[in-house]
Amino acid sequence: MGKQGNMKYIGTVNNLIYYKWKDVYAVRTKPTTVKQTAASIAQSKLFGVASHAGAVLRNLLKPVLPVATDRNMMRRFEQAIVQWLRTSAINNNTPQTNLPFITGFEFNEQSLLHSRLKKLVTVDVTAANTISINIPALQPVQDITAPANTTAVVFTISAAACSLLTNAIAVVATREMAVAYNDTLLPAQEVELPVMADAGTLTVVVLGLHYLVRGNVSSAVKWLPMGVVGGVWGG
Repeated sequence: MGKQGNMKYIGTVNNLIYYKWKDVYAVRTKPTTVKQTAASIAQSKLFGVASHAGAVLRNLLKPVLPVATDRNMMRRFEQAIVQWLRTSAINNNTPQTNLPFITGFEFNEQSLLHSRLKKLVTVDVTAANTISINIPALQPVQDITAPANTTAVVFTISAAACSLLTNAIAVVATREMAVAYNDTLLPAQEVELPVMADAGTLTVVVLGLHYLVRGNVSSAVKWLPMGVVGGVWGG
């Protein structure tokens, strides 16, 4: 609030408001009105959808996430969903797999799945409400980076689904598969998981590795890789 000096005026001139407050004649500027554009409103909605979906999916995957309370991971995950939403894929009624920005997302920047597992795992929708995770043939000691004295590696595969149109959510079962850490060539394997494939549903399939070292599962964050091997849009 500024005083008017010798003036005793009440009214409005351009962006200034002259008024009397108690026994003081004062002046102030009009409050600025910020109008949102259609683009800014649309972006705000995208961030809202991504924030909700990210929170739901993280909560569903919480039991298997390396560090579920990592706020940087939370922010990165929501940003990945926002980037995917910006492709206008949500307006596409055709089911899609291998979603950009979401597929390949790493939950643990200290231990990247694509660096620990040198073979590419893919995801397909094989039938109604069924997702197929395809693990190629691999030779553990050659294709999996592991800490010293590792005797076995446990593959943990989980999927979580979140409707972007309603509040309905679903969780598919987590599957685990242990392999001996040696030079034996393992054949390709296919793991099938049920998934909510309704229209408007975003599903993420994640793969994590756990190492059995001298009889104990390593809990070191640098040896807890987990990433999204497949993002699926129900159309």
